Amino acid sequence: MEIHFGSAWNDLVQGVSSSAVYEFQGWARSVTYARANGLYSITCAGVHTVYVRNDNLTRILVGDVYKSGQIVASIDLKAGPVGIVLPLRGLAQSSFYCQLNPPSSQSLLVHSPRFIPDAIEFPDNVNMGLLATSVFALPVHNLQSHSLTLEYRVEKPIGVEGEYIVREVRHALVAEDSHGKGDSSHKLGSKYSISPDTPNSPHQAEVTQTVIAAGQTSLLTLELSKSLTSSQSVHPSILLPCRKNKPFTLTIIPSRGDAVKTQLDIQCRRSNQSFSISFVDHDHSVTQAVVILPYSFHSPQFTKYDEMHSDHVHSSGGVKKKLSRGKSTHHSSDTSISSNEECDNSAGEYPVLLTLHGSGSHPMNHADSHKYMHPSKKSDYLFGVEKLFVLAPTRFGAHNWEAVGDLSAQWSLTALRDTMEKLKYAFGMRVPLVMKE
Repeated sequence: MEIHFGSAWNDLVQGVSSSAVYEFQGWARSVTYARANGLYSITCAGVHTVYVRNDNLTRILVGDVYKSGQIVASIDLKAGPVGIVLPLRGLAQSSFYCQLNPPSSQSLLVHSPRFIPDAIEFPDNVNMGLLATSVFALPVHNLQSHSLTLEYRVEKPIGVEGEYIVREVRHALVAEDSHGKGDSSHKLGSKYSISPDTPNSPHQAEVTQTVIAAGQTSLLTLELSKSLTSSQSVHPSILLPCRKNKPFTLTIIPSRGDAVKTQLDIQCRRSNQSFSISFVDHDHSVTQAVVILPYSFHSPQFTKYDEMHSDHVHSSGGVKKKLSRGKSTHHSSDTSISSNEECDNSAGEYPVLLTLHGSGSHPMNHADSHKYMHPSKKSDYLFGVEKLFVLAPTRFGAHNWEAVGDLSAQWSLTALRDTMEKLKYAFGMRVPLVMKE
């Protein structure tokens, strides 16, 4: 429904010398009918609150004020009239809609997975992508008036070897004693912390079932992994074909109602391109960062020339965090990064250029803005920076990188370090490592 007023707004604004005259408030009312007793779902976009009256009871439900299409409320109704009342507020005009859906066998609403990591194609594994990180987020909504227990099944694409499982990953609360050692017992006065390690950390629990409360919308932290055999203690690496890559099919099976399927589409990126890694952030949510390896690693033919002409290697923006000797240095957006003894890591360890994007900018586009063209002009752009990792994290909501945002940036550094060490030591890949503190 569209709301318009046939008013001379310019005359009104000039008359009161204020734009506050645009503001209006009101109520929208409607009556419909429930044909049978049952659990109905209702979606109201453009309003923050929904009042539903049925069987002499008035219930207050949440609306989808930002019209995301992902806010659904469930309500038990008796056969008979149903009154719906919406509080309205806007500036000069507004629009909203409400939809009441009858009972169905669907008990779960599943949205598209978020923060899916990329598979990395290294020169040692041509046409095969290695999945270095495997956590992702899955938004689900319980449409029932009772809790649901969820189980997961995954169907692999054609041409992918092995059997796969999907499970929920939860952080475990670890108590630290006065000596800073972890203790699983929860003692009074102990200091508690959350381990920032990867999902293979002993401080994380792997759960094959999930309980969703009635009417709850939850952002599940899930992990895709290969099934263990009797002789394996660590989940094996995941190699995916890159030329004919097809998505995994994830099936969510609720304790009541029909199963729901969704696609887990993993893209392949070459090691000389930017690629996404996913990790569990400090607040237990799944987030993502985009990484570019030092181009001296994947383009060694340019290293000698660049060492001779490295006084003006520019980055387009960011914060340089040098993970060496426990020190960090900050530079403005157009600061040149000169090659020096600390950056010359013959052992294959490199510092990190931590670059933070703003609102409306995708982290991959932001990372790809760090590029370099060789003066010989015999090649395309080299993405990244010589002898530096480029790391562009992202986070949910407003991109304020202070306080909580600063924690997300710090945890992305930990995620990068763990990912590269996992590639080298667990998978046996030849990769650069993050310089240790």
